[in-house]
Amino acid sequence: RHPTLARYKVGFSSKGMIDAISIDSFSDAGYTIDDTFGLLDMMQTMMDNAYFIPNYRTTAAALKTNTITNTDMRSPGVCSGVFMMENVIDRVAYETKLPPNKVREMNFYAEDGKQTTPIGDPLAYNQLQNVWEALKTQAEFVKRTAAVAAFNKANRWRKRGIYMTPVKYGITQRGYIMGVNINVLAEDGTICVAHSGVELGQGINTKVAQAVAYRLSVPLSMIVIQHNSTETIPNSTVTGGSGTSETVVNAAIMAADVLLKRLQPYLTHTNDTPWQDAIDAAFSNGVNLSAQGYWGGGPSGSVKTNPLYDYFVYCACCSEVELDVLTGEIQVIRCDIVYDCGKS
Repeated sequence: RHPTLARYKVGFSSKGMIDAISIDSFSDAGYTIDDTFGLLDMMQTMMDNAYFIPNYRTTAAALKTNTITNTDMRSPGVCSGVFMMENVIDRVAYETKLPPNKVREMNFYAEDGKQTTPIGDPLAYNQLQNVWEALKTQAEFVKRTAAVAAFNKANRWRKRGIYMTPVKYGITQRGYIMGVNINVLAEDGTICVAHSGVELGQGINTKVAQAVAYRLSVPLSMIVIQHNSTETIPNSTVTGGSGTSETVVNAAIMAADVLLKRLQPYLTHTNDTPWQDAIDAAFSNGVNLSAQGYWGGGPSGSVKTNPLYDYFVYCACCSEVELDVLTGEIQVIRCDIVYDCGKS
């Protein structure tokens, strides 16, 4: 990741309500530019994290240094930006002598969706507070905080800490170009699906298979995901940015819809005709059992520019760690995460 320095000024009340903030950040790009400017964009557009601050200003600068080029890692720039904002929250809590979580809760975005982010994106589906309260219960935060204090009082050379932090993360489908081919084998009704994404542990193959099975109302066992190849699906963008899975799934749904339209005369209105019977009848009548779906930045191929993020996901984490103050060894005792995954 890019080493980053931040200088900030923050205005707040004695009750911990933040009224204004100004953050200037400086990121070490190394001796060449890799994706530093994209990283800075993400850092600035998500630095507000979970908090509504009415008077908000940020700047970001890329620094060229005589060091190896720094590059992107998961959530490029966002981790740095969120860390900066959480540091600000902690400082406000320290200055006001309030519990950090109280300061966080006072400054959360409201659930009513009337507030917008600093770049003007609406928060129409804000589940942050529900996620936060669920985590406090699941993690037994109050009880364990008292247990940590008792542990620290009883142990001189080993100390524990427990903390909760929220995250609001923006997801965009802008700029993705993805394709999907669906081929149905007439012999046994098997549905072969090829897509332009790359499976690298995020489960994209499973997601595509589930979407196609759901759309076609067939068992998941009938879906076969084929090997990824530019010979099969050319002209796609890279896999990355947390938007590949859903844009590929959108393309898969488009392809499935094309196929369903062709098969409609062979399916009953109640959709209870066995899949194989419908395929047999369609094939006998010369119906094309192959379909393609294409996501070119949106359903019509147009690229969205406003709002920047299509939606936001909300999560929160509670971690308890133990530190050996003599050796510096750190052990994670427990980590609880609550994540709002929507309809899944």
